Amino acid sequence: MGQQSPFVMVRQLESLLQGQLMYIDISLLSSSEQQTVAALRREIVDARMDVRDYELSETRAEQLIKSSEATKSLRGINSAIVGMSNVGVFGAADVALYTAKIEQIIANLK
Repeated sequence: MGQQSPFVMVRQLESLLQGQLMYIDISLLSSSEQQTVAALRREIVDARMDVRDYELSETRAEQLIKSSEATKSLRGINSAIVGMSNVGVFGAADVALYTAKIEQIIANLK
């Protein structure tokens, strides 16, 4: 099996995360937790857009800039996931899975 493009990988990550976030009852979370969920949703979209822009870059210099932006977004997603695991939104297995997927995407952006 060939290596997937970073964009395909980030779309799969987005789908997994959105599917899991869909089942969270926001009204049961504290204000800061609600803000974290909202930030995670935004960060997911930002990461997808950054990876798309990376793949559409016409020069290596543009690619490096977009890679940096995408890496920052992906690290933000990972931080939010780890933070939300402390309140039971994500389990240890979820954190491990998402962290591995994020690190794989980042490695493919280089």
